[in-house]
Amino acid sequence: MLNSLRGRGLITNGVEMYFLSVSVCMATYNGQMFLGEQIDSILSELGESDELIIVDDSSDDGTFELLLCYAAKDTRISVHKNPFNLGVVKTFERSLFFAKNEIIFLADQDDIWMPGRVKSCLDVFESKLDVSGVVVNAEILAFHDRTGRRFYSQGSEPTFTLVSQLYKNRIIGCCFAFRRTVLEVALPFVYGISMHDWWLGCCTLLNGRIYFLNEDKIFYRRHSNNASPAERRVLAVVLKSRAKDAVCFARLLLRFLSKRTRRVQ
Repeated sequence: MLNSLRGRGLITNGVEMYFLSVSVCMATYNGQMFLGEQIDSILSELGESDELIIVDDSSDDGTFELLLCYAAKDTRISVHKNPFNLGVVKTFERSLFFAKNEIIFLADQDDIWMPGRVKSCLDVFESKLDVSGVVVNAEILAFHDRTGRRFYSQGSEPTFTLVSQLYKNRIIGCCFAFRRTVLEVALPFVYGISMHDWWLGCCTLLNGRIYFLNEDKIFYRRHSNNASPAERRVLAVVLKSRAKDAVCFARLLLRFLSKRTRRVQ
């Protein structure tokens, strides 16, 4: 059973103010080159009660040793290591099992969070109770150089629905945050999903709506070792992946309905 924690409380003029607590979940693998810059940018966004959970997928380049150095200096960081390489999907799944707080942010190992990344999303969650997930925009970096290009084109608002998600994944994990209640149906991941962000997007849409905040809050770094390929995949591969995801989605629906039925009873 997933245990949730209450948000941080602050007494101001005799009135208790309520703040949502944050868990940032990151998967790493041989990411030593850019990892420090990303961790620094995330920590600057977190409060004292927030946490950064990092699961390393059995790196062999010094990544895990770097993580241990960071964890020794900051108690908000917890570091875990897979006994052998499990891949990005299973590694993110494992990080989510460790999460304790109310709002979950996903983070890649090689990006940079911009100032206001966390606060802008928490403002949405606090003001729009029907929102289960928030997607922000990101500016693309070519290694270190700014490109001026974005994930989601300015002036065009993406549509996040179950139908659109089944057709094509429109949710970029590093741009995504969601409420803890999503984990009640998302964990454990169904075997065979194409990517963790597709799965979590479907689970979030079953719990509520996804809000698009069309502001750049991340520098997304593209380079030769990205886990998410920049090039288009072969059509046959795409069709096979979508067919498998359709089966996984059917299993998700059964899980969701089963949990809802037990809750009513």
